[in-house]
Amino acid sequence: LIVKISSPIMSLVLSPNDTIYESTPLNVTCTAKLSSVVNTPVSAMVSWINPSNEIITSAKISRVTVLPAEMISNNTFESILIFYPVDNSDEGPFNDQGEYTCEMTISSTDNLILNGVNNITEEITVEELPPLELNISTSGYTEVGQSFNITCSVRVVEGLVQQPDVTWTKMDDVSMGDLDELNIPTITVIDGSVTNLTVILDPVLFEHRGVYICIAEFNIPLTNDADSDSQEYILIVDFPPFGVDISRNY
Repeated sequence: LIVKISSPIMSLVLSPNDTIYESTPLNVTCTAKLSSVVNTPVSAMVSWINPSNEIITSAKISRVTVLPAEMISNNTFESILIFYPVDNSDEGPFNDQGEYTCEMTISSTDNLILNGVNNITEEITVEELPPLELNISTSGYTEVGQSFNITCSVRVVEGLVQQPDVTWTKMDDVSMGDLDELNIPTITVIDGSVTNLTVILDPVLFEHRGVYICIAEFNIPLTNDADSDSQEYILIVDFPPFGVDISRNY
């Protein structure tokens, strides 16, 4: 008597599961669940097939990794296709868009039990990166002796594989240069997809006056995606108010 393992129930889940942007990571998780009546030891083999109807192997493309099928619970197997990063070939050489198929083969060591096979297909669409967003905000007072901060906030899409490079430069009627060269301190804070670079003027000096230029850029060689933007802030330093006491002696 020869029996056959029933075809597993298949599912594919994309992460992220909403908009997929170029130059960001993408995980495609394939799950195969067997009927609970299967009580013989089984193993699974997975094949991932790309839009060109080729079997994907990790060695083919350095950006793409295939994790082998592993049992994650009783009678449930999982394999993950990883793009790091995913691309749509608008600037770079790779086009990851199209239909991907996960085929799972469930087999037993018992020669009297035939393999169970099933597959599932999912369409992947990769969107172009939106422009980076740059915004300048300030806090404090611009009078000599007070404390004043200038913050340049740069937002990119969530998961971008490279953080933007953010720098401040300063121009006045005497000099121009990076703030490090001018001994003006800055603080960088990264919060998810937002990079904040803050100029710290404490205390404010008269020579701090001038034009402060924030420049943000990124360049991802693997996908040839790049973007840049800049904004300037003009700092006018005030002197604190003072009183004049005039008295006459007769």
